[in-house]
Amino acid sequence: MMIDLTRKWFFRASEKILIFLFFIHLFVFTLYISGNFQSFLDSTQIMLLNITVGAAIILFTSSIVYGSVLVLSGAGRKKHLTGKYIFFLASLLISAAVFTLSKIILVWSG
Repeated sequence: MMIDLTRKWFFRASEKILIFLFFIHLFVFTLYISGNFQSFLDSTQIMLLNITVGAAIILFTSSIVYGSVLVLSGAGRKKHLTGKYIFFLASLLISAAVFTLSKIILVWSG
């Protein structure tokens, strides 16, 4: 059975999942940053960075899935989806940047 990507429920579900993962990703990274100022334990900081790396990988993958759904579902419509494309690209770039930054910090901290 093939999934019909032109259905609205699939498009909305992938959009809501991406928004949820985007905010979870930012929340965990914000916890890491606030932990630097509040003197969290080193093991807690490393755990938060590892969670951030995992969330970045999941967000990056779901961004690619959402982008493909967006392109496939928007191909048959005349409606402009500029805001959704901007959100897709922003989540893709932010997840890649935070992933790279987190990995650099993990390697640097030893």
